[in-house]
Amino acid sequence: MTSIDMSRKYVDFYDKLKNSDAVCSVGFAYNPDDEHVNGIIRTIIDRDNKRLYVIDIDSVEESDKRNALALKKQENLAKKLKVINRNNIIYIIVNGDRLGDQDKIWTDIL
Repeated sequence: MTSIDMSRKYVDFYDKLKNSDAVCSVGFAYNPDDEHVNGIIRTIIDRDNKRLYVIDIDSVEESDKRNALALKKQENLAKKLKVINRNNIIYIIVNGDRLGDQDKIWTDIL
């Protein structure tokens, strides 16, 4: 159980995500210890039908391999979060230069 103050902060966090066009995640691991946040993200994806864009770094240079990696990561995160609407999870895989598909900077892709 958490304090009333923290509960209010979680509700405020959820409300802000719900009112957004989409959610972008950079560097969040979605670990089991973060279930309080994972639950909010799960609700945003499944109930509120928001897209979650996950920015992730990998050294894969070829676009087709990057796309295959993104699909595998999408599947794994959907299982980890226990979401039904896995198509609302979109991975943007970037290389060390922060470039993703078609050699665009990830912020331009987003």
